[in-house]
Amino acid sequence: MTYHLASDARHEIGRELSTVNFIGRLYESHAPGQADSTLQVIQSQLDGKYVPVMINGEPNGQTTAIRKIDDRHLTSITKDQGRVIGTSKSEISADGNVLRIDNDYAITSTNPTAKTITEYWDRK
Repeated sequence: MTYHLASDARHEIGRELSTVNFIGRLYESHAPGQADSTLQVIQSQLDGKYVPVMINGEPNGQTTAIRKIDDRHLTSITKDQGRVIGTSKSEISADGNVLRIDNDYAITSTNPTAKTITEYWDRK
């Protein structure tokens, strides 16, 4: 399944991430058309085990554990250098057309305030 970030949410989350793909157990996201365009890939069996976050084919020091709760719900925890920097709860709508992700971000050196952001992604 491929989801595109709803355009009205891009300014709120402060990034131009445009697509999220779930291909079997592969999760990937892509921010095209930017000078510093990146491809982020997280390969997870959705079993809650930590796997490296790959940016443009290289590990970036972060790990993510994604757990499939049921056919419509996922949870994840992301760590940077072993410290939790964020958690997420994801829900796919009953009709499969909308992916909602509730992100809780921790205070870090690059994020001075903790915050919660909800993203809505439309299926394409």
